[in-house]
Amino acid sequence: MNFSDGLNPFSTTDIRGGVGGTGRGLPTPSYNASSGIMTLKFTDGLNPFSTTDIRGGVGATGNIGVTGRGLTTPSYNSSTGILTLNFTDTLNPFITGNLKGTNGKNITTTSINNDNKIIFHFDDSSSITTTNALTITNDTSYTKTEIDTKDANTSNVIST
Repeated sequence: MNFSDGLNPFSTTDIRGGVGGTGRGLPTPSYNASSGIMTLKFTDGLNPFSTTDIRGGVGATGNIGVTGRGLTTPSYNSSTGILTLNFTDTLNPFITGNLKGTNGKNITTTSINNDNKIIFHFDDSSSITTTNALTITNDTSYTKTEIDTKDANTSNVIST
């Protein structure tokens, strides 16, 4: 080792230490989501380590999302079997393919009730009501055959 003043250079032999022993080994840590505690268990089985609750605090409430489009009165063309869903923003209506069943009930009209559920009225004077997610519910059971569209467009098939 040399110094900037050029006086008394210094040299040593190797000053590195030896290789350390093999570590304890950490196979798989565990985490308890209810308590927020993480536990480290080592392969030697000695002295496991557990943290205190490591969960963070609850974040701030985010902004309220945009208002939905708003479903207006749906329309159904009983001769073509096409259902049209119009929205209050008057943009991009949703239009189905032919929904008429060949061996089942045919929709004659549609209506919307006060809680935005669509009611399908059939040619046999029965009806079914959808949820907002368009899941068909009713106290009457219909088989897949009764409401299946029976055409090549499988996007029109209603599963039971």
